[in-house]
Amino acid sequence: VGELGGAVGTMAALGGKGLAVQDRMMALLGLGVPLIAAKTGGDRLAEFFILLALLSATLGKIAQNIYNLQVTDVDEAVEFMEGKIGSSAMPHKLNPVASGSVVLLGRLIRARATTILDYVHSEWEDDHRQGETAWAFPQEVCLLLGAQLVIARRLLATLVVKPANMLRNLDRSGGVVLSEAVMMALAPKIGRDRAHALVLALSREALQKGVAFQEAVAAHPDVRRHLTARQIAAALDYKNSLGLAGYFVDRVLAVYERQKRPARPRPRPPR
Repeated sequence: VGELGGAVGTMAALGGKGLAVQDRMMALLGLGVPLIAAKTGGDRLAEFFILLALLSATLGKIAQNIYNLQVTDVDEAVEFMEGKIGSSAMPHKLNPVASGSVVLLGRLIRARATTILDYVHSEWEDDHRQGETAWAFPQEVCLLLGAQLVIARRLLATLVVKPANMLRNLDRSGGVVLSEAVMMALAPKIGRDRAHALVLALSREALQKGVAFQEAVAAHPDVRRHLTARQIAAALDYKNSLGLAGYFVDRVLAVYERQKRPARPRPRPPR
C-alpha cells in the first residue's frame, strides 16, 4: 500500500484531482491504494510490523525448543555441525549458537513492539514525534527479521533428529506418559473418575516400587479384568499417542502450499 496524502492527509493541494493522481501513482508503482492517509490512521503501518513481530515470535519458539532439545540430558536433536569449531574453552562442546541466535533476534524484535504501537498514538492529523518513531523501528525490525529468517532456515534444513534418544527418554519414566491413554481405555468400562483414580494409584505405586508403569498396568487385576491383552498393549504403545499429529502437519502444509502460489500481477495502465 502506498502513501500520498499531502501535508495532513487530505490531498487539499491537488484539489479534485487528488484521488485520480493517487490512483495513477499507485498503479504505476504496483501498490495498493490506501483507504485513508497513514498520518491519520497509523494502525495500518503498525499492524504490518506487529505481524512481523508475531512471525518472529513463532521462529523464536521453534528455536527455543530446538535449543532445549540439545541439552546433554535430553539430546534429542542437534544443530548443524559443519563449520563449527566447538567451544573456545571446551573443544568437544558444540554450542547451540544458531538456535540461540534465532531466540535472541526474536527478543530484540519483541522489544520494539511497544515502539511500533506508539506509532499509532498520533496527535491531531500529523505528529512529528510519530514520524520520528517511524524512522527507527521499520528498518530495525526488517533487518533483524531478515537475519532471523536466514539462520532459522539453515537451522531447520540441517537439523539432526535422534529418534533413538527420544524413545530412551520416554522409557526413562517407565512409560508413565501413557497414563492418559490407559485412563481413556478404562473410562468406558468403569467411568472416567474411577479410571483416573486407578491410574493415579498405579503410577504412584510404580514409582514407589521402582517398576515400569507399563509393567504395573499390565499386571494389575482391575486393569486385566476390564481390558483385553490387545487393548492394554494398544494403550501402552507410544505410537498410538501421536494422535492426529501427522494429519495436522499435513493440513498446515496444504494451506501453506495454497497460499504461496504467486498472485496475478496487476495490469499496468496504458501510457
